[in-house]
Amino acid sequence: MSKQNVDGWIPCKVAVSSGKVAQRAYVYLSDVSGVLDIGMRVVVELMHPNGTALQVIGTVERRIASMKNYRYLAIRIPWDVGVSLAKLVGVDVKKGERVEVYNYVARVKEVSLPPLR
Repeated sequence: MSKQNVDGWIPCKVAVSSGKVAQRAYVYLSDVSGVLDIGMRVVVELMHPNGTALQVIGTVERRIASMKNYRYLAIRIPWDVGVSLAKLVGVDVKKGERVEVYNYVARVKEVSLPPLR
């Protein structure tokens, strides 16, 4: 990947966990623009190490409290999409384990506000 292809992209982590009851997948990334808030629906564009761009729809679920100096957010994505993203870089997700993939870079493509309550 050349440097010009990576400009505007930020490193992210894709985490997939498969427990006995719940199956969850998240994209963890820094909110460099400061506009994301909990409950927003976003389209995240992920770039595979080979340069292929993939779009994923998710919901901003929470802030990461352990990283208070930065605005890191957890964006919930469909579990099967998370498993597919892991398989694309050669990582298998087995039942009952948590897998973290650091091979992707991301950028937020589109944001929609949460519905009024």
